[in-house]
Amino acid sequence: MIYSEGDVREWIEQYMHPKRKEHALRTADRVEELARWWGLSVCTGRTAALVHDICRDWSWDAMVQEAQKRNLPLSELEEHYPVLLHGPLAACLYEAHFGADKCVYDAVYYHTTGRPGMGPLEKCLFLADATEEGRRYQGIDDLRTLAFRDLDAAVLASVDRAIPYLVKRSLPLHPLTVNLRNTLLIEHRK
Repeated sequence: MIYSEGDVREWIEQYMHPKRKEHALRTADRVEELARWWGLSVCTGRTAALVHDICRDWSWDAMVQEAQKRNLPLSELEEHYPVLLHGPLAACLYEAHFGADKCVYDAVYYHTTGRPGMGPLEKCLFLADATEEGRRYQGIDDLRTLAFRDLDAAVLASVDRAIPYLVKRSLPLHPLTVNLRNTLLIEHRK
């Protein structure tokens, strides 16, 4: 199926609150910069960025119900913290509406947790979500710069920043995020 960014923007209107949409647009701008720099498809990156948070504002009950309806496997962690489902659900909704595009699907699906073996576009969306212009936190400028030097090092730095944030707030660490960190640490030591 062939579609334009305008088609995607029109489609996401039904899912996103205005502030979430603004975040998605800023993320699309950031992923475009990264995609151009790393020689990736700008169109694919922008599509993934626009779609990545379409389920983020849903109630936890709605996320669980939709995941069950779509036969998404629910771990015990996701049953207790359904917000972790917003990426997988967004990927499923995108695929159901626009058809299969594995690059967009994977980038959207794993944009929150990451995973070992992430592709370049997945890494770009992961970083764009963390570094879009509306984000403010200590060290963000260094992370923004690092994203243009070394994607793996930037992803690792982003995860290393996120872990203390989650621990301080008594939030769980997703096993995929822990595995991603460990894989990147091992790969960087080779």
